[in-house]
Amino acid sequence: MILILTVTLSVLCCGQGFAADGDVSDRIEAILNARMEKAGASSLQELVWAFADQAGSAEEWYIVSLRQYFPGELDFSEYRKAYEAYANSGIKNATARLRAAITLKALGSSDPFIDQAADSSIGELGIMSWIYGLHLLNNGAASSRFSVESVTDELLKLQLSDGGWAVMGDGGDVDVTAMAIQALSPHMEQREDVRASVERGIVKLAELQRDDGTFISFGEANAESTAQVLMALSSVGIDCTKDERFIKDGKTVLDVLDSFSLGGGQYAHNIGGGANATASIQALYSLVSYEMMLKDGGRYYIFGEFSEPSVPRPERPDPKPQPQPEPVPPQPAKNIRPLLYGITAAAAVIACIVLALLKKRSYKSYLFVVILAAVAALGITFINVQRPDDYYNNTANVKDPVKTYISIRCDTVAGEKDYIPKDGIILDKYEIIIDKGQSAYDQLIAAVKANSLKLDGSPGYIAGIENIYEFDFGDLSGWMFRVNGAFSDVGCGEKILQEGDYTEWLYTRDLGKDIGNEYNGGK
Repeated sequence: MILILTVTLSVLCCGQGFAADGDVSDRIEAILNARMEKAGASSLQELVWAFADQAGSAEEWYIVSLRQYFPGELDFSEYRKAYEAYANSGIKNATARLRAAITLKALGSSDPFIDQAADSSIGELGIMSWIYGLHLLNNGAASSRFSVESVTDELLKLQLSDGGWAVMGDGGDVDVTAMAIQALSPHMEQREDVRASVERGIVKLAELQRDDGTFISFGEANAESTAQVLMALSSVGIDCTKDERFIKDGKTVLDVLDSFSLGGGQYAHNIGGGANATASIQALYSLVSYEMMLKDGGRYYIFGEFSEPSVPRPERPDPKPQPQPEPVPPQPAKNIRPLLYGITAAAAVIACIVLALLKKRSYKSYLFVVILAAVAALGITFINVQRPDDYYNNTANVKDPVKTYISIRCDTVAGEKDYIPKDGIILDKYEIIIDKGQSAYDQLIAAVKANSLKLDGSPGYIAGIENIYEFDFGDLSGWMFRVNGAFSDVGCGEKILQEGDYTEWLYTRDLGKDIGNEYNGGK
C-alpha cells in the first residue's frame, strides 16, 4: 500500500534523452528515461501524451511528478481532459477517489469531481482516507463536511502512544507514519500541536530505522518504505544526508534507496529482487520531493499556481496498409457441431410427432419440417460456431502457445454482499492458452474476457474484479496473486508465465496474512 533539471521546452519536445551520473537529478532522469523507453516516447511531452491515451491506468504519480519537477514546462491539457473523464466514470473506492481528485488538483483542474470527492470520501476508509483528504484540502478543495483544521485534528487524534501512525494495531508503521507527516507538515508553522506531533513522528521513524539503514514493512526491508521516509523528511525540511539520526552504518536514506536500484532507472521492491513498477515510481517521487526541498523548501503535495504552455499534439499518421492474410476456411468447432446436429434432428422428430398428434395428414406439413431441418443443418455445417471458451482461448494468433491455468477467489469475504459469491469462487481453475513471454496480466485479461467478468486495473495494479475493490473491506484489503503457490514480488504485468504455471488471484482483508502470504509476517 503503497511514492532541478533545467532544460528548455524545446529540448523536452524534441526528444533528447538524459545522461545518468551520480547526483539526485541524474537518478530522476534515469527513471524518466526508462519510462520513456517503455512507452516508446522520444520526449517527456510525448510521454504525457502517451499517458493521456491510458488515463487512469496507475500512471498518475508520474504525471504529478512531472508537474512538480517541470513546473510550467509541459502541456497536460490532453491528459487532464482524459483524466477528468476517468474520474467521473464511477470510481467506487473512497481512497481511489481522493487520489484521483489530488491528481486533478495538481493539473489545475476545476472539475466538480474534486469537491465531490472531498465531501464523499474523506474519512470513509480509515487513516489513509484522512491522509489523502488532508492533502486535497491543503490544495484548496472545498468541502461542506470537512475543513483543513478538522481533518488535521482527526490525524492528531490517530497518532499512537509511540509517536507513530498505523492502519491497525498499537505500534507505529513506517509507511503510514511517514505519510501522515507529509500531510501534516504544511501546518507546523501555524500550530504548535502539529509541530510537536510531527517531531514525535520523526523520532519514531528514526527508531524504526534498522542498524543497516533500511526500513522494514511486513517483515522485509523494501524500497517503498525508504522512499516514504525520504519524502517525510523532505516535507519538514530535513536533509537526510545531514541529520545524524538517519545515518546508520555510514549510510544515508539516499544511500539506502540506491541499494534497491538495478540501474537504468529501475528499482526493486527488495534487495536482490527484480524490477518493480511500484518501487520505481515511489523512488521517482521521493527524489523529486528531496530536490524540491533543496531548491526552495517546496513540498511534493503542495501544488501552488498551475501554468502550462500550449503544445499541439502532432497528428498521428495513418497506419500503413497491411497485407491481408489469406482467408482461412471455417474450422469445425470443438465438440459442439455434432451436438447441434443432434438437437436439430431431435427438434425435427418432435415436430413430426406433434403434427401426427394433431392429426395433420398433409405431406406438405411434414415436408416443411424436413426442409427447415435441412436448412438448419446446412447452417451448422458452414457457419463457424464456437463456444465462448473456444473463442477467447483461440490459439490461431498465438505464435508460441503456452498452456497456463488461473483461478479467482474471494473466500475471505464470501457472501458478505449480494454480488459476492457465497462459496468465494469467482472463477474456478481454468485453462488459458497464452503466447510465450506473456504475463500474468495478459493471462488475467484473457480469462475475464472468456468468462465475461469485470476488471478494473492495469499491468501495474489490479484495483477491482467483479465489483470487489481494494479497501472495500478495510485499509488492508485488496487483490493479490500468487503463481504456483508463491506470492510475487513484482506486478502482474511483469510476472512472465511459463508452461503449466497456475496463477491464483485472491482477495485479502489483511494485506495477505489471511491468505497465506508469509512475506507479510509483521515487522
